[in-house]
Amino acid sequence: MAASGCTDNKEDSKTLYGKDVFDPAKFSMARYDMAVNENGTISHRDFIVTAAKNEVDGDRITSQEIYGNNSVKTDVWVKKDRTATTNVLITAINSSTIIVTGGFPPFNMTTADKAWNSLEATYSLTGTASLNTTAGNFDNCSVYEAGRMIGYGDGFINMTVRYYMHPSTPVPVRYVIEAPGAIYEYSMQSVYGPNDRDSSPERVIQAFFDSLERDDNATASSLVVTYDGRDNKFKPLSGTAYQDFLQGTGAMYGNSESATKVQYVLTTQTGEAQQIGGKDVVSARWTSVQYQYEPLSVFELNGKLNVVNIGGHWKIVG
Repeated sequence: MAASGCTDNKEDSKTLYGKDVFDPAKFSMARYDMAVNENGTISHRDFIVTAAKNEVDGDRITSQEIYGNNSVKTDVWVKKDRTATTNVLITAINSSTIIVTGGFPPFNMTTADKAWNSLEATYSLTGTASLNTTAGNFDNCSVYEAGRMIGYGDGFINMTVRYYMHPSTPVPVRYVIEAPGAIYEYSMQSVYGPNDRDSSPERVIQAFFDSLERDDNATASSLVVTYDGRDNKFKPLSGTAYQDFLQGTGAMYGNSESATKVQYVLTTQTGEAQQIGGKDVVSARWTSVQYQYEPLSVFELNGKLNVVNIGGHWKIVG
């Protein structure tokens, strides 16, 4: 896993730059548990950050915050040198309402906004800390901190932002935002390197739906295999199966106004592995909220996919 967080210049390791917190060139996906303490009331939310390089508007960083029937998805495109944001799209959904807007993300987004983090922001090294998270144990994390003031409603809020960075991971191991009456703490659960699409069941399912929504059916189909009982082998989609896949996904997902868009997909549980054709196959449960512009509608979906480990690469069994 690539090192991240502080500048490559060792003489300047006392400074963390905002543009380096989530660098789309250094990771493909990270998942966090987001603990929210608002005036003593504690709740937990799922938080996912994904990255993609070389899109039309630049390199993309997407964050998805999921809490109950509510979710906020923010797509931020930045220049390759991360000197400027080129486009922002925010989609907020509850069980009956969709709000889609451009502009700047609210303060609890992750990066490239003009609130508590920005590309040009700087954070000072204040010490070290050892952390234990779902993703593993991280000794001697560098702790960077800065005070920020943001406009909120008719006034301003002073807050403290703290990042815990470790050279073994390209994204923060943990980060904390302290505001009057509220503390937001993000703890890493998993992280994946750049160009990783299939190193775990969680990652392959996320990459599959991301590819469908981006109208990249070729990549989506490459993540699917079929099992041939006659040869006792798993095989890539080809022939009629491949054409059927393209026809089905092309009719549902893509770039048209009537296409289904993916607000988020969340792998919630994986079952025990079973051997099929000499390979490890597990069932992975997922939940998703998807929507359409025309007619305006929201779908809450739950499902189960079988995924198989082929040479260290997980594939969806079609």
